[in-house]
Amino acid sequence: MSKKEGPAIHYCENKNPHPDADGKNSYHPELVALQHVNADDFVDGISHKGWCGKPELLAAIESIKKYSVEQLSQGAIVAVGNMMSIRVRIRLKKHLQADGTWTTNIYHEGDRIPADDIEYEGLKMQPTKEFEKEVGQSISHFERWQYAVDKHEFSDHELHADIKQLLGKDRIVTISSLTLHFGLSRYKAGQVLKQLFESDELDRSQIGHAYVYFIPGNRL
Repeated sequence: MSKKEGPAIHYCENKNPHPDADGKNSYHPELVALQHVNADDFVDGISHKGWCGKPELLAAIESIKKYSVEQLSQGAIVAVGNMMSIRVRIRLKKHLQADGTWTTNIYHEGDRIPADDIEYEGLKMQPTKEFEKEVGQSISHFERWQYAVDKHEFSDHELHADIKQLLGKDRIVTISSLTLHFGLSRYKAGQVLKQLFESDELDRSQIGHAYVYFIPGNRL
């Protein structure tokens, strides 16, 4: 089968919000994700292909999860097969000030950072080169998405509520998924997710160079 005969990855043009040196805004291709494979879809898809029975697969996933949590909580870097590695991310603890802002203490060369001024930030997930190569070799071709996504103006309050409603269904959101669902620019989507994260309304994990956002305690 030639690559052109396989399923396509769809894309659209996305405008860079920051003008170039000549004052014009450049455009770049952006993935249009037409579906999201959630936890149930993942298990059903594998079992329907006959690669593994559903009970066995659920047990294996739960075992992988429990062992990963155990090792990550001890500071280990966990390799999940030959697909990715996971590590804990830490940061300086945020302190709430009287004016309602959050700040962190500042340390310089020679300073000792006390353990009680460090907190857990999330997880960093890095795909392996082998996994990235295998995915790349499996891609058939690319097609431009011909349907425009309607652009709507939302207040921040409306956006925050709609994002949380979306999280109740999909459990995770990304910058790309917000651009698809709400017609936002990548810049606006990133700013909104950053606001929700910094206000502790959402948590996040890093996968490669991107972040996935989720309601604290509700990660897949």
